[in-house]
Amino acid sequence: MFPMVNTNPENPVDLGSSMEMMILLVTLFFFQAAGRWESQLYPRWSVPGILGYNLALVLGGLGCRYLLELGEVSNTYNFTLGNVALHLTLTTVAATASYAFHCRRRK
Repeated sequence: MFPMVNTNPENPVDLGSSMEMMILLVTLFFFQAAGRWESQLYPRWSVPGILGYNLALVLGGLGCRYLLELGEVSNTYNFTLGNVALHLTLTTVAATASYAFHCRRRK
């Protein structure tokens, strides 16, 4: 799912706006569902605790993705500061907000 939106202007791959929107929505829906699952698995965790957990999971996934494509040209235009920051922010916030919402709703 990375990069869900490529912010690099030198990106040679143009998926078109409708495909980019679909990838963005599917990514956000997935992380919303992940937060819901976390609320069932870890109902007693604090929101800052689950935020750290989600951040660690996303960072681990990005690290594995980088190593998987190590040496490929795609890493030069996918792993930019903007793409990584956007991915970390949106996915972590989506999962954590969903967790908090579902934990409060259950009470």
